[in-house]
Amino acid sequence: MDSEREQLLDKSSMRLLILFPGLMITWILLGAIPGISLPTAGQAVWTIGFAQSMAGNPTWLWATHIGNPEPAAISFGLSGAFLTSLFIRAGLNPIDAYALMALVWYSVAYLGAYGLSRMLGAGTVLSAVLGLLWMLLPVVHFHVGYSMLSIGIALIPFYFFTTLKMVGWAAPRNPNYSGVWAAVFPFVVVLAAFMDGYTFVFFAVGASIMLGWLILQRELPFGLALKKVLPLHFVSFAIGYLLYVLYIGKSGFEGASLDFFRGWGADLLYFLLPTQGMVWFWDVVGLSVARPPSEHFGDSSVWSSPYALPLVVFGLAGWYLWKRRNTGATATAFLLIAIVGTYMSLGPSFKVDATKPDPALPSVQAEEYAGLPTGTGVLSANLPGFENMRASYRWIALGLFGFWALTVLGLTSLSRNNVVLKFALSATLLVLVAPNIFAKWEQNQNHRLVLERLHAEVITPAGEYLAPGERVAFMPWGNDFLVNWIASDLRISAYNIGGDKNLAHARSSWPETLQAFPQGKIDEGFAERAVLALARDEVDVLVLPFVDMLWAAHAWPSTYSLEDEVRRAAERLGAAGDLNVVIGEHLAYVRPADAQLNASERARMESRVLDRLAWKCPEKTMYLANELPSIIGHEEGDSLVAEQGDGKGFLSFGPYLRLPPGQHTAYILYRAHAAKHVEIGYIDVVSDSGRNKFIVESVGGSAGKDAVIRVDFELKEVTERVEVRFFSYGVAPVSLRSLNIECDQLNAKNN
Repeated sequence: MDSEREQLLDKSSMRLLILFPGLMITWILLGAIPGISLPTAGQAVWTIGFAQSMAGNPTWLWATHIGNPEPAAISFGLSGAFLTSLFIRAGLNPIDAYALMALVWYSVAYLGAYGLSRMLGAGTVLSAVLGLLWMLLPVVHFHVGYSMLSIGIALIPFYFFTTLKMVGWAAPRNPNYSGVWAAVFPFVVVLAAFMDGYTFVFFAVGASIMLGWLILQRELPFGLALKKVLPLHFVSFAIGYLLYVLYIGKSGFEGASLDFFRGWGADLLYFLLPTQGMVWFWDVVGLSVARPPSEHFGDSSVWSSPYALPLVVFGLAGWYLWKRRNTGATATAFLLIAIVGTYMSLGPSFKVDATKPDPALPSVQAEEYAGLPTGTGVLSANLPGFENMRASYRWIALGLFGFWALTVLGLTSLSRNNVVLKFALSATLLVLVAPNIFAKWEQNQNHRLVLERLHAEVITPAGEYLAPGERVAFMPWGNDFLVNWIASDLRISAYNIGGDKNLAHARSSWPETLQAFPQGKIDEGFAERAVLALARDEVDVLVLPFVDMLWAAHAWPSTYSLEDEVRRAAERLGAAGDLNVVIGEHLAYVRPADAQLNASERARMESRVLDRLAWKCPEKTMYLANELPSIIGHEEGDSLVAEQGDGKGFLSFGPYLRLPPGQHTAYILYRAHAAKHVEIGYIDVVSDSGRNKFIVESVGGSAGKDAVIRVDFELKEVTERVEVRFFSYGVAPVSLRSLNIECDQLNAKNN
């Protein structure tokens, strides 16, 4: 018995020795070494904010220091943020807690790829090499800047490892497939649901393809599938989805237009030729391609991460070798997964060296610049889950996984005597896909340095002026990543929050005065609103940042286009007389001059401000359509355009004006390709994000000609955040040209 135990320990020690180099390279490449490096800066700041807030309150799963007045559920990445919070609770500093979280999940990912390789027949050493191959792919390491997306992609082999183990439990062929995997599978599905939405869908689609093909080929008996595998499969994914919905408090998010899906679809050349800076070998031999953002649709992730040629070649060869010597259905299942993932990554239309005809065009790709349709636009526009996966190219992660698995099968199909050939081919693949690890090492060390400096130069000084529990608003507001960390570290109660989905949810519950502040600018009413927010006791402190609260989290020090304007606003508030303004190096802090104002004193303060504001019409009341926000529209020149296939939604909303009481008129210039008797949508005038509705007018077609709709509306009092919204039913192509609001000058005070 002792000798058997010793042999088992020896085998375990040897296996660990074989796996350690691959793990170490993974940690170095992806920046997951506590105390030394960090995978990313911006997303780390964002996640740390949630994690530190979770660690500091009894709710455990919600952040209570950001996105107030309600607790904030992190929109994606709870699996990472929660683990980070546990490490913070255990005493680690937040930066190292994030790095350790990444180390844990990337280790699980590497071991999952290793385990799947072993399951597919590769030996221990070869499996360790092939696991490293997966972790070195551009689609994994490029996305570290996207935080949990990279971890989710890295975990795909682990997800399928548990899937095949679950299948083995249902139709056991050896004792290695125990009932434990039937219990583990649902937990892995829930983990995937809370790690990242894209890879959760990849997991669901890929596993369904795998199971469906095994059943069709009778490798998985239909009776067993119906009794065990399929119920567990579907119930697990249903539970994962429902738990996520219950956690975030809504069934989903707004879908994007097909123009977005097209812009973020992969060009065929991105698969064939790597982008400069992504793969070390192709950079050295001069065969990588420079792709300037001004020339390409989408963003850098679209053309940097999908490089696939070596794996496609090796994967197809692997499928051929496997099918020549084996009869199992697994290889073709992986081939189908590879084909589906790769095809979906193209987006709604084919692109072959598609570049912008004009650098001034937006990153989305309008239909007029698109190639032949792929047919996937129907799924992207209508299928729940798919309609939120606007970055189409990311499907290549599922496609590359299929080709990687086929590569594993192909190498295992070679004769046992071809050991040298197996490792030579594996080494060739590593060289053809690996990045410059030394450059990555330096970059990841710099990420840690950015966070250390941010804490020392911004957060620590802010702690001298902000007390725990104080209600704080950072204005002007935006996608304020840095607020996440400031608020959770200082234990203040901030209205702001980083993350566009979290921000949209939080703003809907902000006090009225805070909602009246425009995004990302200092307008004519900024100072008055600041005083009103304090006078109405909506906040204890207003903070005016002299740094960009989004981009400062990504690179520090950073520049801010609004710095001079914000400083002037702070100086103006300092001269107001009712306020105590402290101007620091990076932030200004605004409070009432008397910290103990009673209700009557606050009312007098508010009255003085309102008297200064008076009732005056805004300076700007005429807007070209492309100056207005939109959900379903895309820009064409000065117009906002929605095609018939873009679905229902707001073609325009805003412009969030402050209007005096009186009779006002809105003129909307539009064109709709439908007969005049056809109702194509409606126009309404609202405030408070639609909670207060003043009038609704139906909109008919204009027979393809320009037409003007006049909408008269009355306001009984000074009203903040007034919108004139154009809602399209999606029954006809419609183009919005302009919005002009005639403000009632007779009732407005001209001062």
